[in-house]
Amino acid sequence: MKPDRIDRAHNLIARGLVTAMGPNCWHVQSDRHNIGYQVTADGCLCYDYTETLKGQSPCKHILASEGATVVEAVVAMRAVSTVDELYRVGQSHADAIRTTPALYQAIARAEFVRLRAALRAGYRRAA
Repeated sequence: MKPDRIDRAHNLIARGLVTAMGPNCWHVQSDRHNIGYQVTADGCLCYDYTETLKGQSPCKHILASEGATVVEAVVAMRAVSTVDELYRVGQSHADAIRTTPALYQAIARAEFVRLRAALRAGYRRAA
């Protein structure tokens, strides 16, 4: 299965390619090229964000930096195998998620709902 932006953002975090540069400013090293991107509250200058997404949703660099709290929560939720586990993991991350901007809260909520439906239908992980 092809990794989605959340999986790719988690990979950037796990490999230590994200560095906080100050309030609302990060340097995210590319995982494929010898370049890095500055991520700020205004967005990212990568091709995916500026051209593919047209600034309408976060790229993996934005998710790995200012969206890291939600990325970690979603990865943890994706690792569960029962609805009860999903609720426990979701609850354990709820306070941290509430401190993030509404966009990231919506991402976490949508993933929770999608995973809950998949688990109820008998799928271990629906990607």
